[in-house]
Amino acid sequence: MKNQKLAEQIKKIRNEKGITQEMLARMAGLSAGHVIRLESRRKTNPTIETLKKISKALGVSFESFIGLDQKGGPDAA
Repeated sequence: MKNQKLAEQIKKIRNEKGITQEMLARMAGLSAGHVIRLESRRKTNPTIETLKKISKALGVSFESFIGLDQKGGPDAA
């Protein structure tokens, strides 16, 4: 998944669940600054471990979170 789509995905799910960036950071065991940088696309190439922590904190499967469960692969639109 491209960084822009990833940033949008994090923000979309977080907002749908009524979670602040600070709350997400705490739930995922990350710094608030790290989450803010991911959402603002200033942090590129997050690790798989970081993405797994965020998806778990958001309550979505990792595969769904990064778009692998969509027909056609991660960048299918």
